[in-house]
Amino acid sequence: MSNINIYCERLGPELLAEPINLFTNIAFLLAAVLLLKQLSTPNKHITGLIGLLFIIGIGSMLFHSFATSWARFLDVLPILLFQM
Repeated sequence: MSNINIYCERLGPELLAEPINLFTNIAFLLAAVLLLKQLSTPNKHITGLIGLLFIIGIGSMLFHSFATSWARFLDVLPILLFQM
């Protein structure tokens, strides 16, 4: 498995080689949790979007940690689904 090195921030092949990209994804997780708490009436469409927001955070954290093809897929797919 080789690393994908397409970002200027990437400092090397280590797990924390993109620290800013990695830690800013916590905002996606936090936003999803806070939105879910604020949701007064259950709505499957809104809940689905909130779930995708959370998954975007996880996928992006994985990609910016491991920088592999499988991690890029987990980063891009949820973003694509969210846009649809």
